[in-house]
Amino acid sequence: IIDRICSWLLVDQMSGAIHLARVCQVNLRMRAVVDKRFVERCAIALGAPRDCHTLEHIAVHQDLALLGTNAISFLGASPLMHKGSRARVEDFAIIMHRHPRLHAHVHAHTGVRAPSMIAPKFTRYRARAVAELLQAHGVDEMRVSITGWGTKVAAAAGWNPGKESARGEVFFALDGVTFPDFPPEYGDAGTPPNQGSDDSDGQGSSLHSYSDSSGSESDAPGDYD
Repeated sequence: IIDRICSWLLVDQMSGAIHLARVCQVNLRMRAVVDKRFVERCAIALGAPRDCHTLEHIAVHQDLALLGTNAISFLGASPLMHKGSRARVEDFAIIMHRHPRLHAHVHAHTGVRAPSMIAPKFTRYRARAVAELLQAHGVDEMRVSITGWGTKVAAAAGWNPGKESARGEVFFALDGVTFPDFPPEYGDAGTPPNQGSDDSDGQGSSLHSYSDSSGSESDAPGDYD
């Protein structure tokens, strides 16, 4: 009799466990649907990229939105950043430490007056300066990539030569979602120019500055970009 009772109890326990597992499975499915809808509503309310589908995406968007901009400004015809931009790069590094899977891609530009022979490599040099500063703040180099656009994006955007064109922009990626969204001038610019080597432009010109038509070099803000 005791064995029979124990057998019944065991069957009841197994049946209960199976029922509980089914309930939990249904609950997880419902929670996933609710979480997805919650994230979608948060993304819309906060102006986050439409591809956001996790709470970490929302967190990354909020962290970057608090900085106000993803732009970096350079001093004249040089890869040197303004003090405020250097501080912003440090803030980028803090966010990347907060989100260890976040990847940064630095895009750098120069204005339409830059000599076409060195503009792509000059802007790559600018992008590399930003990447190296991120690395100096502890970001692994494998999490940072760079592109020098030369004058292509500046021309597509219609940026004024000078301070407006002496710029870079840092975009971030997580699980295929880009923060922030790329502005239309990147699409209008087409593909980046051939990046080539960072060591030399093949013409003997300096990557740190470029010359005007008289041959004099300048790094004064506003003169060149």
